[in-house]
Amino acid sequence: MHRRKVEKDIADLKKLIDQHFVQRKKDEEDLDSLRGRIANRKIVRDQQIQARNEKLKAREAQLALEKEKREAIENRRKAEEEERKKATMAAIQYATSNPKKRLQKKGGNKQEKKKILAARRKNGNIDHLTGPQLAEKAQEFFKHFTEINEDKYNLEITLQKHQYTLKLLRQRVHDLVGRQNKINTRK
Repeated sequence: MHRRKVEKDIADLKKLIDQHFVQRKKDEEDLDSLRGRIANRKIVRDQQIQARNEKLKAREAQLALEKEKREAIENRRKAEEEERKKATMAAIQYATSNPKKRLQKKGGNKQEKKKILAARRKNGNIDHLTGPQLAEKAQEFFKHFTEINEDKYNLEITLQKHQYTLKLLRQRVHDLVGRQNKINTRK
């Protein structure tokens, strides 16, 4: 009986050992397949990370370009605004400068004006002329008269344009001074 029990125990032990080795072989196969899946997943993950990094670099480059464009536009706008401010300040300074000097400049060219008017003036000596010569002289005077009227019209149009521009610039100066006063009162 003791011997049967020992044989039975040995048979059970062999059976357990065989089961253990079968289970161990199965576990090693599972472990190998798991290692393969881990390696594949690692490769896929590395590829995903690399693709994401490339997208991020491309996006950062695009954002940098957009930022440079915005800064360039902003700088250009600021420069234009600064130029406008300088022009209006110059207009303010001119408007508030010494009026006597401006009057001297206006009246200082009297001799020049006289020379120009003398050059334009036609000699009206017609006492010695006969009929056809008088008609020719009348046509010459009429032609000169129309030229002078055309010049007058062109100068009036130019004067109107300059007056309009001056009015706009004065309005801008007025607006800028008003804004400047508002800013100063807020502080």
